[in-house]
Amino acid sequence: MRETKTSAPGEILLPREVVLASAGTGKTFTLSSRLISLLALGAPPDSLLASTFTRKAAGEILTRVLSRLARASLNQDLARVLAQETLLPTPTSDEGAAHCETFSALLRSLVRELHRANVGTLDSFFVRIAGSFPGELGMPPDWAISDEPTSQRMESEALQEVLSGASPREMVELVRMTMRGESGRGVHQRLLVQLRELRGLLHQQGIPDPEAIWRPPEPGVSEWEEEEEGEEEGEEEGGTPWEEILRDIGAAPLPETARGDPDTRFKKTVAEGLEALENRDWAKFCGKGLASKVLAGEESYSRKPIPQEIRKAFQRALGGVRRDLGEELAAQSRALRALVVGFDSALERIHRREGAYRFEDVTFLLAGKEPLATRTDLWYRLDQKAHHLLLDEFQDTSRAQWEALEPLASELLSGHPGERSALVVADPKQSIYGWRGAEPSLARRVGASFGMQQRSLDRSYRSSGPV
Repeated sequence: MRETKTSAPGEILLPREVVLASAGTGKTFTLSSRLISLLALGAPPDSLLASTFTRKAAGEILTRVLSRLARASLNQDLARVLAQETLLPTPTSDEGAAHCETFSALLRSLVRELHRANVGTLDSFFVRIAGSFPGELGMPPDWAISDEPTSQRMESEALQEVLSGASPREMVELVRMTMRGESGRGVHQRLLVQLRELRGLLHQQGIPDPEAIWRPPEPGVSEWEEEEEGEEEGEEEGGTPWEEILRDIGAAPLPETARGDPDTRFKKTVAEGLEALENRDWAKFCGKGLASKVLAGEESYSRKPIPQEIRKAFQRALGGVRRDLGEELAAQSRALRALVVGFDSALERIHRREGAYRFEDVTFLLAGKEPLATRTDLWYRLDQKAHHLLLDEFQDTSRAQWEALEPLASELLSGHPGERSALVVADPKQSIYGWRGAEPSLARRVGASFGMQQRSLDRSYRSSGPV
């Protein structure tokens, strides 16, 4: 906190910074110190927007603030230490009593306004916003967070609705993607898991243009495909001339042994390649034998040079595999997109009917085309006006959560540093919520986009020196 600059009377000039810290290096201490500093400089409790990942962590931060203020209000030595750790002038030996009184007053004020201190989870903050704007979000006035059985029932109903209207091709692609060639029970539950993950991806990447993320990128052209391009221009549209390719591979002369016989190893691998192509087993064809050598750009197979005729025939076959795979992936992507968009729409209708939502559903709604955080009446409806942003455990923040919060953060940080401050604390090594879209790298990107300072906490207070 020593980098804080001197400010004019009435101003709060705190650094806007990203703090990267591992476990045990003082993250909670840093956050509680910032909160006490803001309170000591005159910031009302309801002007703070402090968020962490769990309710337990939020309670620990508030407990730390209250206990540090309580101890400092009763002990002059602790009052001097806390004054040094925050932003009060460094006391002299005879000022301990004055600082005790200062911290006692801060403690009384905070306890009186504790119900207005916005220290909690992002989910709870988003629920407050959604509760103030149900009509704008298309939610019923009496909506609530659903329990797990209710959520599963609504998702199952949405899945049944989607499957009843899906085409046979879409059904095949969905089951193929879900089961991955396995057999067994639990298809329904695995379908739900897959659709839930894909729905999250759809919202994280942006629902307005789903084609942008579901359309496979056009594959590049390798050097050997360019060589064959002139020959393929005359081919009929609509497919790969597999009969011609198979005939060319089968007719290509094989290397000979010293006695003039065809090399048995080349003969065997060519036969295996032909069988894989005939069975459309692209993985087997590309993953072993001559095709894998040609694909890797190697010149020999089984310590013998690969004849040019065989090389060209396999190159053309690889080009055909590449094209057919691209068409297959494009078809799968279109089918999955239709299913996921349909699942999302069905689930949204069921949510409105039931008035029940998961936390992530609320986040998706807030991060829609017109984020509520940009509304001018946001703070009026919330009955507060936040000026200072403190985000803990930011490594567990998902892209969707940040999209919902970013407009608000932009508005907060657009003010003069003497009025607004921000502290983002993250431990990239401890992110364990990648399964729900958490992005550990988000902290650095956010800090860079807002021009925030970056510092690290490297000393561990939980481990001994040798550890």
